[in-house]
Amino acid sequence: MLKKWDNFEIRQYEPRVVAQTIIQNNFEKAIKEGFNLLAAYIFGQNTTKAKIAMTAPVEQREDSTKKNWLITFSMPAKYKLSELPSPKDSRITLKQIETQKVAALIFSGFCTEKKATQNTNLLLDLIEQHGYTPTGFCILARYDPPWTLPCFRHNELLFVIH
Repeated sequence: MLKKWDNFEIRQYEPRVVAQTIIQNNFEKAIKEGFNLLAAYIFGQNTTKAKIAMTAPVEQREDSTKKNWLITFSMPAKYKLSELPSPKDSRITLKQIETQKVAALIFSGFCTEKKATQNTNLLLDLIEQHGYTPTGFCILARYDPPWTLPCFRHNELLFVIH
């Protein structure tokens, strides 16, 4: 973490490898469908049948068409892109993400599309107030399993910033 104000933070993320899939569905159904597809990959539906540890968070964001959702799992830090088994499902891609500076807004509870939109607007205001410029699309990061009580859930909205 580079800077912190209450539930707003500026962070630097080191390079990482992700598994991702694009889902054409509504906000709620996309996260479920994408999660299940990516979970199958890390639970052994890959070319070597390797099991890969699950990491948090699960990320969701609109793609460039604004008609689909990109669902992403970060791979454990010990893996390089070249070391991961290929997915058996062609809807999954593996990708290297380079170092990023991000602005994060932390919040709890269930994250509905309406709540995500409201908090995205708040995050954009905070980014501007602190003199940064957002790039790309807002990323919703969910950290908890579905059975976690709303008051204990940890969610974040993220924008890559300059």
